[in-house]
Amino acid sequence: IIATICNVIVILVLLKKNTFKKRSVNILLLNIACSDLAISFSGYPLFTASNYAGRWIAGVAGCKIAGFTVYFFSSVTIVTYAYIAYYRYIYVCKPNT
Repeated sequence: IIATICNVIVILVLLKKNTFKKRSVNILLLNIACSDLAISFSGYPLFTASNYAGRWIAGVAGCKIAGFTVYFFSSVTIVTYAYIAYYRYIYVCKPNT
């Protein structure tokens, strides 16, 4: 619940800013918030319910779908973090190129 609320707040703040389109890093931050929101919708509820039940409740297909979506959106987040790190490296170490 907290992840969903916080990511929605981040998305709303980023979209409401007047300088959103002026800095490309804002689009990357929006990408991270959206992928984290997708993880909180697709993975956390099913994993939490299964944990309380003491067994996996979604079957084999649910396991594959939940595993793929969480892996995919986690990979999107990690690649976006790497791109932000590269972007900041270029911005700080090579500002004139």
